[in-house]
Amino acid sequence: MGSSKLYARLRAAEIQNELRESERKSRSSVLRKTALKKIVANMTMGNNEMVVLAGEVLALLTDLGQDLEVKRLVYLYFATYYQQRPNECLKLLPFLDKDSRSPSSILRSLSIRTIASIPLPEYVARASTWVGESMFDKDASVRKTGAYAVSRIYPHASEPTKKQLLQDLNRLLHDPSIFVIAAAVDCLYDLVDNQEGLQLSIDRNNCFRIVDQLPNCDEWSQISLLNSIMAFVPQTEDDAVLLVEKCIPLLQHGNSSVVLNALKVIVYLSNYIRNFVDVLPVIPKRVSGCISNLMSKPAEIQFLTMRNVILLLLDKAEMLNLSVSMFFCQFDDPVYIKDTKLELIFLLANERNIDVVLHELEEYALEIDDQMVRKSIRAIGNLAIKIPAVADRSVDMLADLLASSLPHIVQETAVILKDILRKYPGRYYHLIEALVANVDLLTDSDSRGSIFWILGEYSTSIANSADILTSLYQSFDSESTQVQLTALTAIIKTYLGSPSKKTETLVLDVLRKTTQDVDEPDLRERGFFYWRLLSSHQNIKDIVKPALPIIETSSDKLPAEVLEELELNIGSLASIYLRPTQQVFRLAKPKRLPVSPALARTESRASSQPFSEAPSRATSSTSVYK
Repeated sequence: MGSSKLYARLRAAEIQNELRESERKSRSSVLRKTALKKIVANMTMGNNEMVVLAGEVLALLTDLGQDLEVKRLVYLYFATYYQQRPNECLKLLPFLDKDSRSPSSILRSLSIRTIASIPLPEYVARASTWVGESMFDKDASVRKTGAYAVSRIYPHASEPTKKQLLQDLNRLLHDPSIFVIAAAVDCLYDLVDNQEGLQLSIDRNNCFRIVDQLPNCDEWSQISLLNSIMAFVPQTEDDAVLLVEKCIPLLQHGNSSVVLNALKVIVYLSNYIRNFVDVLPVIPKRVSGCISNLMSKPAEIQFLTMRNVILLLLDKAEMLNLSVSMFFCQFDDPVYIKDTKLELIFLLANERNIDVVLHELEEYALEIDDQMVRKSIRAIGNLAIKIPAVADRSVDMLADLLASSLPHIVQETAVILKDILRKYPGRYYHLIEALVANVDLLTDSDSRGSIFWILGEYSTSIANSADILTSLYQSFDSESTQVQLTALTAIIKTYLGSPSKKTETLVLDVLRKTTQDVDEPDLRERGFFYWRLLSSHQNIKDIVKPALPIIETSSDKLPAEVLEELELNIGSLASIYLRPTQQVFRLAKPKRLPVSPALARTESRASSQPFSEAPSRATSSTSVYK
């Protein structure tokens, strides 16, 4: 029977009838096995009605127990429904006991995995013994299964058993099979992440022995072993350099996860090498080459790669030698890819490549997609702030785009113009005139708030600012609260800058509205605040219109401690969101660079060591633009 036919949602009564009818047919065993597959298929689809068939499933194990596939399916069924059917689970123990002593390594592994997956008291008592024995098994696959089983039974085991299991895992770090070592490392990492009071530590001999075995294992094991290197703290710069040299070939691996984990290890070790790029001049070329290879992967891999490139550009830009053209948008790129590429184009832009960058952004600003146009205009404006030498060219480009009188272009230009004027006071007032000529096209909250702010802040430089404010004020009641707050402040600024009968009438009307007619408490308080200031008959211009700090692009960078933690989590969701790990995974433990004599940056490290108060160890030492 085709696998697609197995995944048909059935009722428990229908399968029971099918099992009864199959007993009277010649191919009874085949039909009953097919019925078991349907039960497990429905279980995986969330059809919890299958729980009532525990007796029938157990009977199938009794009758067809010699079939390995039947055993796998039955064990999977009870590992899923052990809470609802504990009595039937107890009847399963004799079968597991028999398989644990089977000559077949497959059956021994299957029994260990199953008993460790069912945390019933009777199972936990036996699992502690069986798992410990499995880590001494003569077959490597059984030892590997036993290592993975430790993380499942560890939370339910007694304290003496926990200590013994940790000792057994430590011993597996010296196992002759590299796959067993990788499984032990995986289990140790899981225990450290989920259990309090444990610290993962790998000594020098184990670390270099593991690194030497990297070319001899599969991709899954390579990932595990690369992560284990992160538990080694280099005590000398030479050790860090040697480890980096051994990890560099993995940057050309065909598996994206291996590449990103190798990159994470290299970034981690770079902190223990002074003048990293001078010591290893091949690094920028190799890292940039692996990023170029990853950019040829599917869109999801490209997105993950680019988010981590952003992270490296914020703190380890010397490790990269990237061409900005690598991140130019393609017509068939998904929206999230285009958005991330725009961020990278902005970060990689400098005076040497600004010509090609501005030309590319101008093409994006003329596309049909409104969102792409808005983000491109925002990037052009931010480049004027980031690189003062090209501010005039960026502003001229915005003026040309503004001349098109397209609503979305005018709206986004209004938003970014506010920041440009703050960065360069007294310049580019001609852009205000072009914006005022298209003021009727400003319909969204952001652009209307921006034009109100510009009219209030630069009222003395705009000839008819009071008339424009009066016109925009007509829709005050329908504006959002944020725009209303901005409009109120702009009107007060205009009145203080150039008092007249018209502006006085406007001030009295807006104060009456905000203090008497509106229900928004923030708006009412702001209205009363300005009313009392005006009633004081003092010079309040410096209060309402103070000197604004000039915008600096450096303020957009992440704090050093956040960057440090993110670099230790390259390839994870935290590196995608550029947020501390605990903001993405609430129960995750924060990571910091351990202190070492070789640590190139020693400030503020001693107080930020992870697990510095840990009483025990999991392994023994002997083993932007926005």
